[in-house]
Amino acid sequence: MRGGFVEYNAFRSIRSAIIDGIPLVLSSGNASTSYYFWLDVTCDAHCHVVALKLTGLHHSGTLSVDVAHLPFLSNLSLADNKFSDPIPPPLSSLSALRFLNLSNNGFNQTFPPELSRVQRLEVLDLYNNNMTDPLPMAVA
Repeated sequence: MRGGFVEYNAFRSIRSAIIDGIPLVLSSGNASTSYYFWLDVTCDAHCHVVALKLTGLHHSGTLSVDVAHLPFLSNLSLADNKFSDPIPPPLSSLSALRFLNLSNNGFNQTFPPELSRVQRLEVLDLYNNNMTDPLPMAVA
């Protein structure tokens, strides 16, 4: 099964939550699937999104909770941007997530305790944000 309608709608929501200016980059995937062209995306052989990289582009806005509708996502890198607001707790539903880099942003408030349930998470980088409380013991 090819990447589907739910992933497409997630892309639209993520895109609309971020300030315009995302370059058109394609790491891999099916060239006929046009919604993969507005952001640095890596897809598997079935056109499921496995990586989103928006590193060092100085984008602002919020990270849409609809990123949780990308069930095959294993790498999410938003480092060196200007994202703010809290880290969305629905990220905890990304059971394939192994690498999460949110460093050098303005994410604020506390770390969502739900994220400590992501069992495959190997790398978590939160350096240089505006977190107000220490990480929960399950994450630290």
